[in-house]
Amino acid sequence: MLLFALVVLLVGCTIASPPTSTWGPIFTLGQAEQTSAPAFWVDPTGVTASWVGADEAGVHQDARLATVSGASETTVLPLPPVHPYNQRLFPAGEGSSHLLWLDADANFETQLFAAYLTPDLQVARGPVPVTDQVVRRYAALPNGDGSLTVIWSGGLLAEPGLYMQQIDDAGRPSTATRLATGADWPALARSNDSVMHFFWYQPADRTLQYAILQESLSASTVGTLDLQPGDRLQGITAGLDNTHLYLFCNVTRVSGEAQTWYTSHPLDGEQWSTITRFGIAEDQDAEPIQTGFNSGQVAAAQAGAAYASWTTPLIGQFEFLPVATQIEDDLSVVYFQAGEPRGNQRVAPAQLIGFPDLAVDQDRYLYLAWAQPEVSGRANLQLTSLRFSAWAWLQP
Repeated sequence: MLLFALVVLLVGCTIASPPTSTWGPIFTLGQAEQTSAPAFWVDPTGVTASWVGADEAGVHQDARLATVSGASETTVLPLPPVHPYNQRLFPAGEGSSHLLWLDADANFETQLFAAYLTPDLQVARGPVPVTDQVVRRYAALPNGDGSLTVIWSGGLLAEPGLYMQQIDDAGRPSTATRLATGADWPALARSNDSVMHFFWYQPADRTLQYAILQESLSASTVGTLDLQPGDRLQGITAGLDNTHLYLFCNVTRVSGEAQTWYTSHPLDGEQWSTITRFGIAEDQDAEPIQTGFNSGQVAAAQAGAAYASWTTPLIGQFEFLPVATQIEDDLSVVYFQAGEPRGNQRVAPAQLIGFPDLAVDQDRYLYLAWAQPEVSGRANLQLTSLRFSAWAWLQP
């Protein structure tokens, strides 16, 4: 009996120990039946996060704060949902937030909605319908002044169009402007000189298109995406470093295999590289690379056959472009430079079935979030950062 009690005590202690990553403590924000990372952003005071939760009362949108002094309780936001999904969270200035999501309207048609959250997670405005027609996908970026640029696809299924709107620093949307026809899957990246790089997919000819977002669009073809019958495009995302622009295409093949394909081109050039499957090979004999981020030691790497999936690049322009991705059995951050992968950091064991997310604070600490599936059918919504090593309440 004494031995049994000791075993139970040891097992209990093991279960109670918080999980850790290469960066240190992993903070579990909550649990939810969602496949992708919780929406989040960081500022000097800490992390603001949100996700779609559910319980006996039904579906709801949840949010939580985490700072150096501790974490708040989960707040159920008073935003009446139908079946909300694809949440995104952006800074609105002075600690406030813009929350965007897709949901059904009163006519059960999917639209884009927004809410303006105060620093203590009160809903100051919302839910606000941003659009007045069916929306399928959207991309958004903060403008640096508390406002957002949003591009969404909508209209007829056979001929989707892309539209642009601004959401001001108080959460009020502008009138929509039509940008393109026969276009879907928008993606955005902004360079430090405020140039907005805009990508989309043309389903009719399976081409990827690029333009600088300005009053008059001048589009060029990036390449053709090889999608066979039964293959599914899961999303396209864009990023950049100091010299190159990148486009990542996440697809699921008819076999069920998740893949990422990418292309790049110099910011001072016009030629895009051949669209290539994203994979790496670590160089264990080379010295670790210095990335300029506070994320610890990074192994040297180059293109190889350890293939990536579910890839999300960091928003912002730096010497290296970090991208969060699944490689083999690990959630990794791969660092790109000059159009190619240059380093890899295996952060935590994971088996992703949706997108991770990545953010950086003003001191260049990286924050990585993901949904870790559990056998219960729910997922642990995880968040880790080397910054957490100084947060006493997260220590074992």
